Amino acid sequence: MVTPLRYALIFLLWAMVAVIYAPLIPAALTLISPALSLTRWQALFADPQLPQALLATLVSTTIVAVGALLIALLVIVALWPGPKWQRMCARLPWLLAIPHVAFATSALLLFADGGLLYDYFPYFTPPMDRFGSVWASPLQ
Repeated sequence: MVTPLRYALIFLLWAMVAVIYAPLIPAALTLISPALSLTRWQALFADPQLPQALLATLVSTTIVAVGALLIALLVIVALWPGPKWQRMCARLPWLLAIPHVAFATSALLLFADGGLLYDYFPYFTPPMDRFGSVWASPLQ
């Protein structure tokens, strides 16, 4: 009895994930379609600024990665055995939660009443209850 319910809930979960990520499919196709054009690749490789831009990108990326590693190592060396290290370790989960909060906020702005989903598809907007009869129905 529990197994069919489990499969139904798994299907419902995957359907919710598909609904959340469905807007990314047209965006990905819009981004990928120019990359499949041979003329754009030829124009890229014919551009005389390509070697200089590629070198600048590689140098700046290397500097940033090495700099971030050095800053992290300096923080570890400065704080390692002591109460400041324990305090910093206690605060790390809050820093790691920031991207998850950003994703949850974007999902809220998409699905909340008055969000993008309701703006684009007014069919999903529930009828207005001006008198509050829905709240009074459990009292009867």
